[in-house]
Amino acid sequence: MNKPLSMTYDREAGAGYIALTGEPIGEAVEVENTTLPFGVNVDLDVSGEPIGLELLGQVYGTVDQFLASVADGSLREALAAAGYEIRKLFGHPVVVVHRIA
Repeated sequence: MNKPLSMTYDREAGAGYIALTGEPIGEAVEVENTTLPFGVNVDLDVSGEPIGLELLGQVYGTVDQFLASVADGSLREALAAAGYEIRKLFGHPVVVVHRIA
């Protein structure tokens, strides 16, 4: 089994965050033109490697939609179309959700 990914979810903000590493953030890049029902930002480290995914769904996104997009591969496909291959999203990733609000 894959090591579980950890996702924090803030219900009040309607946003989730999947940390891929513990590295500090260098910059955040918005992923545009996806078919996902929520927005996605990719956090990059100083060398340009993805270190986290911010899932922004203040109007449409819910934790269930965020998790469904990981489970069915649509998040991975949207990121790949934008040029980001996130190996931790391949296969059948397990995501543990921590609610913070």
